[in-house]
Amino acid sequence: MELLLKRYFGGKTVTKSNLAVLVDGELVLECEARELAYKSYTEKFAGSTRFCIPCGIYKMKGRCTKYGLMTLRTQRMPFHSDVAIGWEMQNDSGKNVIVIGRSDGNPDPMMRGLTASRETFELLTRYVYQTFGQNVTLTVTDEDIQTEDEYWRQMSEKEEISMEKISDN
Repeated sequence: MELLLKRYFGGKTVTKSNLAVLVDGELVLECEARELAYKSYTEKFAGSTRFCIPCGIYKMKGRCTKYGLMTLRTQRMPFHSDVAIGWEMQNDSGKNVIVIGRSDGNPDPMMRGLTASRETFELLTRYVYQTFGQNVTLTVTDEDIQTEDEYWRQMSEKEEISMEKISDN
C-alpha cells in the first residue's frame, strides 16, 4: 500500500494536503489531510515536532493507538518523531498526528476545513487490514505548496486590482 501526501497550503498553524491511497497501484481513496504548522526543513532542530513532518518517503506499520488497533504510524523517521494517521489532533504538540477527512468544499485553501474525519479514518483502516503484511509507505511532497505569506500577498494583489477597477469607474 502506498500513501501519497501532496501538500497544497502551509500556514503558521496548519499544513493542508491531499492524501491518495493506492493498493496494488490502484487508487482506492482520496481525502484531505492536516498536519501541524508548515516548515520546510531537511535536518532536525529544537522544536521540530511542533511542525509538519519533512518531505520524504517513510515506512509505516499498523500499531495500536488511541485511534484503533491498526493505526498507521511512521517508523524511525529522521528529523522528527514518529507520527500516526488519525482522526483528531492531539493536545500535545509533541505527539504528532496526520488528521484525515473530507473537504468541507470551501474553494479557498486557507479556509478549507475537514468533515467526516472519523469515517474517513475507518475507511483507511479497512485498507490497512486488507493489506496486512505488505509494505506500506508514505511519500510526502510539498512541490506545489502555497505558503500563508504567499496567500496573503496574492490576496492583497487581487484587492489592489479590484480597487483600481472601482476607482476607474
